[in-house]
Amino acid sequence: MLLLPILFYIEMVVQLRSLTWRTFLAGIFGLIIPYWFLAGWAVWKNQLDTAFSLSPPYFEYQIPDYKSIPLWQYVNLVLYWYSSCWDSSTTIARTSTIRFV
Repeated sequence: MLLLPILFYIEMVVQLRSLTWRTFLAGIFGLIIPYWFLAGWAVWKNQLDTAFSLSPPYFEYQIPDYKSIPLWQYVNLVLYWYSSCWDSSTTIARTSTIRFV
């Protein structure tokens, strides 16, 4: 989740060209203020040691079991990949300035 603001900043610089000091600081404050409220609540409840646990159980990654995926979903994935490649190649061929005869 912390990568998402970085991607927004890159988008603001490259595509939108709207990154200024004001928008940068507004984004930083937007990231920090929820943690300030969490710290205030933790001090109020006297639970500051458990407020910022870095690995909650719902963020732990589990390796998916690919053996449980049915065959028809693999076939669907291959057909989707093939149609995407076909559409991309025809679009590139149509918009290319080099014509193959």
